[in-house]
Amino acid sequence: MKTIINFMLLLFTTVVIAQNPKENCINNVTGKVLNKNSGKEITNALIQLKLNGNVVEETYSDAEGSFSFQLNCASRYQVSAIYENYSKSIKLVFTSNTNTNHILKLELIPLNEFKIENGVKMIVMEPLEFEPDDASITKETALQLDMVVDILNKYNNLKIDIVFHTNNMGDLSFLKNLSQKRADACANYITSKGIDSNRTNAAGLGFEKPIDKCNNDIMKQNKDRCVDNDRTEFIVKSDIIE
Repeated sequence: MKTIINFMLLLFTTVVIAQNPKENCINNVTGKVLNKNSGKEITNALIQLKLNGNVVEETYSDAEGSFSFQLNCASRYQVSAIYENYSKSIKLVFTSNTNTNHILKLELIPLNEFKIENGVKMIVMEPLEFEPDDASITKETALQLDMVVDILNKYNNLKIDIVFHTNNMGDLSFLKNLSQKRADACANYITSKGIDSNRTNAAGLGFEKPIDKCNNDIMKQNKDRCVDNDRTEFIVKSDIIE
């Protein structure tokens, strides 16, 4: 009788495992962070693993630019690489129900310090990331702002306007207030790093000055479609930069 019971338990376990392959598979992702222009490895880049929009694990690229994570099966991940004075690289990874190794190449582009847009000189920046309806400085945003701090330390007389713009998906008054809070948070962070407060001016404009493609009566009346207007500008106020 005991033998029959053990056999039935083994059979039941086998069936359960067969019906739940996700619980018994392993997916791994390995990759390298590279300078897209030179092909050289980038050491100590921040690598973030996100699941459902949330950071679930972080690491840094090693001396050979390599990194690795173990992933859940049947899931959708986002892997991003961030490095000072370089563009951000993001790749999606879709894991399967079977053991799989995913290989990524995250290529970062060196950034120039300044650019001219519509006759206005500004610091080159990747989009700043904030949590929805929140003005707290995230780890990713701090890394971007550290680049601004470095530039302000390099050019001691440089002053900037920190200008936040939003989309029109919601109450415009709320969005303007939120943009001001985010601009203030960035200015305060920069000041906390030793930059004199009179060298930064924070302005939250909300949807008051939309980009050309958003600046029309139909778009303004819809009030819910111009996500492209989300942007932050670090405008150079002085003419000391050659």
